[in-house]
Amino acid sequence: MKKLLFSLVSLILVSQFAYAVSGDYDDDYEQIASKANLPYFVQDLGSSIGSSDFNKATIIQGLGLDVGVLASAQKTSSKNAIIHNYRSDGVLPMPTAYANIGIPYLPIEIGGRISGLADYYAIGGGAKLQLLKQGRLLPFLPNITLAGYYDTFDEKIFKFDHLSADAIISYEILFLELFGGAGVDKTELESKIDGTDFSAGYKVTEQEPRYHLGVKLEILKILYLTGSYIHMHGNDALQAGIGIRFK
Repeated sequence: MKKLLFSLVSLILVSQFAYAVSGDYDDDYEQIASKANLPYFVQDLGSSIGSSDFNKATIIQGLGLDVGVLASAQKTSSKNAIIHNYRSDGVLPMPTAYANIGIPYLPIEIGGRISGLADYYAIGGGAKLQLLKQGRLLPFLPNITLAGYYDTFDEKIFKFDHLSADAIISYEILFLELFGGAGVDKTELESKIDGTDFSAGYKVTEQEPRYHLGVKLEILKILYLTGSYIHMHGNDALQAGIGIRFK
């Protein structure tokens, strides 16, 4: 947990993307990737990208814009030799920048995002549907939102496609929004180069669940800060973010 906290604080303070995307995985991947450890790399990669699916359950109601950055630090599986060789602490940092817009007259928000992976970037997009707004039917009913995203990455060492789906609930209390949710990540990776025991073109597909607990702090109804604890396939991650909402 101390390593996660240190990595998370470093990720935020040392210019989100500059810290997280320095270096590359090319040498580590080519020299270490095998049929045994590649599934764990795919699991951790997919869950790290999926961890940015949501940092609240509320969406923009009507025409508006929501932009921000997230920084997560995931403690990867000890069997993920690619990450553990690249970073001795085994922590996978993942910065994400996002922009969402509301759809007039519909409880729907659509958006795009870019996530950093060493020297490379995954591009994605998706939508959120708010099924229930807090207090609309009964005072004690929470916000309930569904979300889905697709992300893709295609570079010289491998390419992958990532699909995720989420269900989120939250309660708003004054300037706080307490949220929790569950999601599932399905990630397919195709290697473009040879590994230690496989040839270029080798594919791995992994699907794993993900669970979130977090809080959003609203400041002046425009600026907000978020923090989350995320648990995925036996590993933990911490996430912090800052965003601005225009409506």
